[in-house]
Amino acid sequence: MYSSLTKEEKLSIVGVFKYVVNASGKVDEEEIDAMHNFIEEKNFEDFNEVLDEFEQDYNTIEDFYELLESVRPENQDLLVDEAFELAVSDGYASPEELEVFNIMSEVWGISKNELLDRISG
Repeated sequence: MYSSLTKEEKLSIVGVFKYVVNASGKVDEEEIDAMHNFIEEKNFEDFNEVLDEFEQDYNTIEDFYELLESVRPENQDLLVDEAFELAVSDGYASPEELEVFNIMSEVWGISKNELLDRISG
């Protein structure tokens, strides 16, 4: 599945990771492990390149919204699932970490409940 993602979708994944990891104000070891597991499982071999590009070119919340707008409907579940896995990797999801679902809901025009239902579905 990862190989079929566009460059913008890869950047969106990195953006979601950065948003969730930085949301609580501290980076937990479990969050780092969850990111490394995703990178390994999905063969995200160009993660560091994509991360560098994201950090260089996408600096505002508006940039993040634009990237999320580029995610095709068939790949939205991947971002939702990975955001949730990362948010709960330390045992619980903080309100700040969960804000990313409000953003995805708004950008994709999907209710937050519907978005969160996709996790268990």
